[in-house]
Amino acid sequence: MTVSVKNILALLSPEGALGFHLAGVETVEVKGEGEVANFLSDEEEHKEVGVLIVEEKLLVEVPDEIMRRIKRRGVPVIVPIHIPDEWQRTGVAEDYIANLIKSAIGYRLKIKK
Repeated sequence: MTVSVKNILALLSPEGALGFHLAGVETVEVKGEGEVANFLSDEEEHKEVGVLIVEEKLLVEVPDEIMRRIKRRGVPVIVPIHIPDEWQRTGVAEDYIANLIKSAIGYRLKIKK
């Protein structure tokens, strides 16, 4: 039995592509304007791709006909993902101070900026 190995590829906005690229996933940065639909409609362009990770907001631009054709073929398997528009991070120092105050007085204080 011969098994062919397919690649994993991620079609993402420039903001979302960085994390996948750092994780070693081959990425293609797209800005929309039908770039994902053009990529998916050209079967030669993705013939080696087995799993295609696509950002949700870019996938909605793809016409139903192209999605039906890919679903009939079964390859590539399209995995839609959601990437938040804005990443929020709490400050490590603020959490430390809040926990320190809580342990001292028994109440959690909300630190305002």
